[in-house]
Amino acid sequence: MTALSNASTDHDLFRQLGTGDSLAAFDLLFERYWKKLYAIAYVRLKSDQEAQDCVQEVFVNLWAKKGDIVTPLSIQAYLFTAVRNKVYNQLHARQIRDKHYIQYLKEVSSVQPNFGGGLEEEELNVIIEAEIAGMPDQMRKIYMLSRDENLSGVEIAGMLNLSHQTVRNQISTALKRIRERIAYYQL
Repeated sequence: MTALSNASTDHDLFRQLGTGDSLAAFDLLFERYWKKLYAIAYVRLKSDQEAQDCVQEVFVNLWAKKGDIVTPLSIQAYLFTAVRNKVYNQLHARQIRDKHYIQYLKEVSSVQPNFGGGLEEEELNVIIEAEIAGMPDQMRKIYMLSRDENLSGVEIAGMLNLSHQTVRNQISTALKRIRERIAYYQL
């Protein structure tokens, strides 16, 4: 068994994941990269818990596949790419969840009678419209193009000369604002 130290290179640690020193090598890689990977995830997700979850999933996958992964040229690039992909998947899932949540609220408010605890459809629409009106101009424009014109994120990005990721982030933030506003009035 080879003694591992903080002086071990990333490549040495990665190669040792498949040997008897795998736990020690994994621990050193974790210590070396956790904070950097967390920072990348947090900047995009703006959620402590989601960022921690993404980084944890990357390391869990690394451990689970430790014997199957071919040593990449750059361990750092490999881990950063893995976190970026997890973040992208998380943002995509959040966007879908937000879309379904808004649709659910609209359906529930139009189907169920109001017994004093929920919002009527008119009230819900007023709250949503007020929140949309209070959004920054670019966010409001992107949201309206997405919802009223049924344009895709790619189409909106091309129309407004923005990146597709910017459009996705703006729509996700707009939906989050609407969801939070509705939740506030539901109480």
